[in-house]
Amino acid sequence: MMCPNCKRRLRADAEVCLCGWTSKPRVAQRWITDGEQEKLSAHTQRAEEWCRERGLDTTEKKISYVRRVQAMLSRPRTVADMRQWMDAPKSELAKKMADEVRAARRMPVREPGQDDEALAA
Repeated sequence: MMCPNCKRRLRADAEVCLCGWTSKPRVAQRWITDGEQEKLSAHTQRAEEWCRERGLDTTEKKISYVRRVQAMLSRPRTVADMRQWMDAPKSELAKKMADEVRAARRMPVREPGQDDEALAA
């Protein structure tokens, strides 16, 4: 048998070579601490609960959902699309943000000291 890396002659049942080649894939081992394990478990539980609430109980449904969302996020946006969320906000936070954006558009932006010049005149 020949080493695929250095072409050195090896025994027929060899699993390693002096050049570092090995027949078994190397797996990087990293030990997970208890805190990291708790975080991973909590995140997994929240993700599973989120999927259950939306009826994503099979892998096929999850894949379909991801493809649908990916298609929506990757399509080109227009100005009308950007304003649509303000006309029909889907949450309280979106409604609050829409109100703030509308209020900011109505209020003129004033530079520091601009009022002083108006008072002096």
